[in-house]
Amino acid sequence: MPQAKLVAFDRRDNPQSRFNVPGLPKTTQLISKTEFELQIKKLAKSVSLPVDRALDISFKHPHEFNTEDVDSALFHKQLWDSLHEQREQQKDSLLAEIEAKKTENTQEETLGSLVKIYLETIDTEVSVRRLELLQQITGQFLDHFGADTLVSDFDGDMTAFRNKIKHSLAKNTLVLRIAGLKAFTRHYSVSKHFKGKDFVWGCCKKVKPEKQPFSDKELEAILAGVSSNNHERYYYFALYAGFRAEEIQNIQLKHFFLEGSEQMPEPHILIPKQKSGRKNQRYPLLPQLVEFLKRDLSRRSSREVYFLDNSFGKQAWETRHGLSQAIKQMIVKAGVEGKSAHTFRHTFCNKILLQTKDIYLVSKAMRHSCVQVTEEYLSEEIQELGIAERLTKITF
Repeated sequence: MPQAKLVAFDRRDNPQSRFNVPGLPKTTQLISKTEFELQIKKLAKSVSLPVDRALDISFKHPHEFNTEDVDSALFHKQLWDSLHEQREQQKDSLLAEIEAKKTENTQEETLGSLVKIYLETIDTEVSVRRLELLQQITGQFLDHFGADTLVSDFDGDMTAFRNKIKHSLAKNTLVLRIAGLKAFTRHYSVSKHFKGKDFVWGCCKKVKPEKQPFSDKELEAILAGVSSNNHERYYYFALYAGFRAEEIQNIQLKHFFLEGSEQMPEPHILIPKQKSGRKNQRYPLLPQLVEFLKRDLSRRSSREVYFLDNSFGKQAWETRHGLSQAIKQMIVKAGVEGKSAHTFRHTFCNKILLQTKDIYLVSKAMRHSCVQVTEEYLSEEIQELGIAERLTKITF
């Protein structure tokens, strides 16, 4: 299809039609040849000028048109004045559009508008399930920071928001939610608006409550309030061996080797089942625990099969949860608040480190996978124990 001839704003035919306004193009299409002919015919009819004559003279530029015919000259002038008026109107319209775009570009976005842009952009990029999760986490994000908050007022500190939602989420879920927000802030559709913003994400690791061991006074109170043999047995095994509730519950009489054996001459016990899944590990016993076991076994009936039983061959606690709850009640009854059955294991860990000052040995005694896990069991006072003293004595 042949291109229509441009009239009045084609600088090749109309040198005077150039825009000399900054920001405007030098040449712009005003009207096509067909539209121009319609204007010519309409104007020629109003001034009673033959259409053929009007078409013949109208496409000539004023600099090129010269005639002694007054009617033709007036018609030509009237037509080109009309074109000039249309050109001015077009210039004003173009300037208004440019100004509107400048205002639009300088208008600051809100967090709500950025989220809307982001979700509309990724609508076809992700799965339906992924989109629902992103809608959920961005909704929580807007609830916390405010949908009408300007980007310039957003400080980028996500730590408080993360801490707000982490209490109701599992660690893996929390990590995925934060990853979703990072994808939002780094997406090409919104990242340009966050240019220069430093995001502080913090750590997604769950903040565990401080684990303080039992004091000597608390241990004395608990032991004095022991109301059954099973409670006493748990007390000694948890405190002097650091066993978990499930490990204590699974111990049987056949697991005791208080006089040692060929494999291990020292008094020890077989741990039938551990948290890691390892079975029948030989574990050396502290002298205090050996003394208690000898005293306890000397007064037990031959009918007893399990270590923790009701003296009739049946376990006193059917589940680990029931055992933990019973010990918890024993601790509360002794007047100790905020501690549980597992606190005995923390106490064992801290007391062993106080005696040995060897975190590696303590980690092995606790049967931990690494020393870092053992460090979580230590109170703040114990963690720094002896470090400065030993470092100052080291020479190379």
